[in-house]
Amino acid sequence: MDVVLIDFAGSSLDGSPPSMVAESRFYRPRRRWKDAMTVQDDLFALGSTLYELFKGEMPYPNRTDDEVAQLYHVGSFPAVHQIPIGRIIAKCWSGGYGNATDVLDDFRLQDGPQPVALAGSTDSVFGGLGLVVSLYHALGSWFRVAASIIRNLRSW
Repeated sequence: MDVVLIDFAGSSLDGSPPSMVAESRFYRPRRRWKDAMTVQDDLFALGSTLYELFKGEMPYPNRTDDEVAQLYHVGSFPAVHQIPIGRIIAKCWSGGYGNATDVLDDFRLQDGPQPVALAGSTDSVFGGLGLVVSLYHALGSWFRVAASIIRNLRSW
């Protein structure tokens, strides 16, 4: 199974300010809304997106946006130890990566889903995920999650 992840919503082009910021579950804590977006912000959002794909739900689905922001602010994130790429997700959330190439390198070092491609600049800010990652090694539940997301996008 090949899945391509891409999100250029609110992208910053040629250094222009992004037109939007991520919602609370994808927004890096300890930032002020008026601060310029950074690569770390994109990598944090990538961690939350990967969490949603593998768990089938956003981080803290039963909490309000304010509650999620407070949990993130004190460094409390959902458990990821049973997710095949949980270590990578946690590292995205903790700011452990310098750029998307570092994430790609960690994917290649672990068992399980493996990226086969990464497109786009890995050291610039795109506003959303801003990178394309192609994953393979089908996971039954992961496929159901992807199919559900596609259905939701079509109805949106």
